Amino acid sequence: ISMWPVYELVYFAFKENGADYLEEMSSFFDNVISYGTDVFLSSEKYQSMLFEIIQFSILSEDLVEHDREHPCKLIESVLLNCKGNADHFLAKFIQFGLHLLRNDPKTLTGKVHSIQLLINCFLYNAALSVSLLTEQNDLILIFTKWFEYSELFKRVHDKKLCVLAINEILKLKFNSLPPILQAGYSKLMRV
Repeated sequence: ISMWPVYELVYFAFKENGADYLEEMSSFFDNVISYGTDVFLSSEKYQSMLFEIIQFSILSEDLVEHDREHPCKLIESVLLNCKGNADHFLAKFIQFGLHLLRNDPKTLTGKVHSIQLLINCFLYNAALSVSLLTEQNDLILIFTKWFEYSELFKRVHDKKLCVLAINEILKLKFNSLPPILQAGYSKLMRV
């Protein structure tokens, strides 16, 4: 209960030139989502505050590639902790991931976190993610980058995330998949 007034204070601190301290703040925001999931989900205000932080951190031209790692982790926290309750954010999170990929990340961290943001979307809801990416003709881009960057996944977390997301995709009925994904289906087994 006492963490929510602090959450608001940290949010306002971020808004008042605190973006440079997102790295220090991100663990706090992750804890709030992880341990206060029910309150977070019941409050549009709290969700909106976090979304503003994520959006600013992904799209701001004042931040560098390294800084984008933290909003990607916050998105992962939302998608993992709020499974089934964050559909209203999914399309925007996918847009953020595409934005990062289209800017062609230069660093190892930038590559890993940009594609992991999208892999988390598949893990959260594979059917909806496939549908949204198919509508935008971006499905091939995602899987191309996923396969290209797969050698960069060194941590157990990275590998586990990939396996779980691929499992969610494989659960979808083959006939319901877009032709592009059907054609590359066997490649999923080799990631």
